[in-house]
Amino acid sequence: MSLPSRTLADSKSFHLVRPVVAHMDRAVRSLLGPMAFAGANFLVAVLLQQRVSASQFGLYAFSQVLIATGMSVSNGLFGGPLAVELRDGGHKIPMLVAFYRANAWFCVVASCITFGALRLAGADFYENLVLIATSAAAWMRWFMRSVDLALQRRQAAMLVDLVYALGLASFIGVLAMLGRLEFGWILLAQLGGTVASLATSLRGVPEMSRMRSVPSTQLFRFSFAKHGQWSLIAIMATQLTVNAPTYLITFILGASRFAPVALATLLFRPLGVVLTGLVQYEQGRMARRFPSGAMAELDADVRYLRVVVGLVWVTNVLAVGALLWFAPEYVFKEGYSPDELALAIVAIAVIVLVRSVREPQLTALQAGGAFRQLTVATLLCVPVPLAISASLLLLAPHSAAWSLSGPLIGEILGALLTRRVYRQLRRSNELDQVQRERA
Repeated sequence: MSLPSRTLADSKSFHLVRPVVAHMDRAVRSLLGPMAFAGANFLVAVLLQQRVSASQFGLYAFSQVLIATGMSVSNGLFGGPLAVELRDGGHKIPMLVAFYRANAWFCVVASCITFGALRLAGADFYENLVLIATSAAAWMRWFMRSVDLALQRRQAAMLVDLVYALGLASFIGVLAMLGRLEFGWILLAQLGGTVASLATSLRGVPEMSRMRSVPSTQLFRFSFAKHGQWSLIAIMATQLTVNAPTYLITFILGASRFAPVALATLLFRPLGVVLTGLVQYEQGRMARRFPSGAMAELDADVRYLRVVVGLVWVTNVLAVGALLWFAPEYVFKEGYSPDELALAIVAIAVIVLVRSVREPQLTALQAGGAFRQLTVATLLCVPVPLAISASLLLLAPHSAAWSLSGPLIGEILGALLTRRVYRQLRRSNELDQVQRERA
């Protein structure tokens, strides 16, 4: 009997994961930091969910949504435009210093907005103070990480994530030994991990010492007029669509009613954090494809990112499934409706799956500077999902999880429109490359 002629390398399964296998070192480096960061945050979420009331947990989860929103806005204002501005290597130091200054103002303004939102959500002064400090440090840390990746300092960016994870885990360990795993102390532990990672990122940025050589944010304003304003509008529209149920439930029904949706969201937060981190890692690489018209390589980058994110999604789903199967008491606790929580978990799983399919092409569009086209496509996705979420929440306030139908429809529409814009951008760059070759 002869051996099968079809080998592993010829199989369809291997063909799907071949981009990751061929770039295993790249995958490990890009995943290690974000997964450590996500794991540390997941640890905090699990500890809080077991030890605090549904109202306190909903408040914490709402604060994490605000932090994540700030990170997304930071990517739109600074991360994406900076990768585009630095891909040709011009005006590096002045550009970085201008972006540093603009980011400092962003952190101040965003902190004030977050303070008001948390007060409306019911946070007391002490909780608000700690959460605001954590938010500001997290956004500054995230910007420094964007700078490292724009300058291709990938190991420095990975170190920042690892310091956060190790610092937070260490602080949690100390609290466990002292028997002080309480709401306020756990928030302080998260602040400590964030500050430690921020200190690491500041030490790794020698350009900071030359800030006095640039008197204004003029270069940032030029970049904002060209790229940032469109990117910001797209990010805000996306956040409005995706997080509409979060704001509506929290402000209309209260933080305790947001708790089941918050828990479902936090169960899949590792994927969201890893996805955001991977986008930052790959954005600079994709940006360098456009000057040379290397569209085939760009397509390979998109496929690679899609496979990696798909594997992370599968891992996240299996982990959630194992938790529900082997330890349901850690999820379905008192104060959480089992039916509503189950519905929210399924809805969030599908939403993040669609987002995972969309994000690689979205990243390529941002890397190519197609912010205006992307903004138009994103704005088209806002009205219908927002109306659906608000209507379902008003018609069925007893089941807040149904309002997640809005973000799901928004993600599907966004994926279809992003795919269309990506194809247009690709054809445009191929035509430009042909014209350059003929010239």
